[in-house]
Amino acid sequence: MKYYINIKADTNDGDYISEMSEISEEELELIRPVVESIKAFKPYKGKNWSHENNFPCGDCCREDLGQKEAEEYYVGGGLVTQEQFDAFMEFAPHGEYGIHTIESVEVFHVTEVHSLI
Repeated sequence: MKYYINIKADTNDGDYISEMSEISEEELELIRPVVESIKAFKPYKGKNWSHENNFPCGDCCREDLGQKEAEEYYVGGGLVTQEQFDAFMEFAPHGEYGIHTIESVEVFHVTEVHSLI
């Protein structure tokens, strides 16, 4: 049996991208704390601005308004380890200018894959 993970992210006001990759059970267990931390994300204030994006990366992060990059928020905040975060990033989609919100994370248990072309 194979496992696949599909992560859907918002890059800019409803412009969604996704990445589907094969993932091992060990990798899935390694990134599970990151997914749980994203799921538990609560908006916070920075420089009199409320930040509601759960995974700001790249140009999608508004550091000028006190927003924290995803790595700073999750690793720097002690929610996950660097190893867990880096493993999650291997599966996350990356937009041209980054992403700001993880919309969904799905895991598929696949017994067979049929190539159509």
